[in-house]
Amino acid sequence: MNVFKDDILNTIRNSIIILDSELRVIYANLSFYNDFKTNANKTENKLIYELGNGQWNIPELRKLLEEILPKEKTMFNFRVSHNFQNIGQKVMLINARQLKDGKRPEKFIFVAIEDVTEEEKAKELEVSSKILQSKLADSEKFHKIVIDRELKMIELKKRITELEKNASAR
Repeated sequence: MNVFKDDILNTIRNSIIILDSELRVIYANLSFYNDFKTNANKTENKLIYELGNGQWNIPELRKLLEEILPKEKTMFNFRVSHNFQNIGQKVMLINARQLKDGKRPEKFIFVAIEDVTEEEKAKELEVSSKILQSKLADSEKFHKIVIDRELKMIELKKRITELEKNASAR
């Protein structure tokens, strides 16, 4: 890849890899290397499924990637949640599409990977917070009912005591 293309792709914050028709990595940008704690020697000219001790060998991803070239499909926002060896649990959105270079007959797959782990955690926290708020509201309602009932019981006991006093005074 020429220097101009490298500079452009290395400026992009999302991880990018380009695969050949056999799903070998022919290029990965700096974000990919940084995000997945790897380097060109461990990545380029390797099948995507061999990267990081096979951690990219995810059946759903494999099926989709193997359909892109033969069927000329594109993949948008394919969600992958996976525990990667060096970086832990990640949630990613993957976009991929077939590329054709007019100068060559080969076909390539351009893969863009967006790490949405933090956004997913924030959503989970928001849902958990809403559930807790709902339970707290239910608990407060129950507490109010119990207190109201207890106050009525105290009032009834006072009334009974008054009635007993009046009955014994007669």
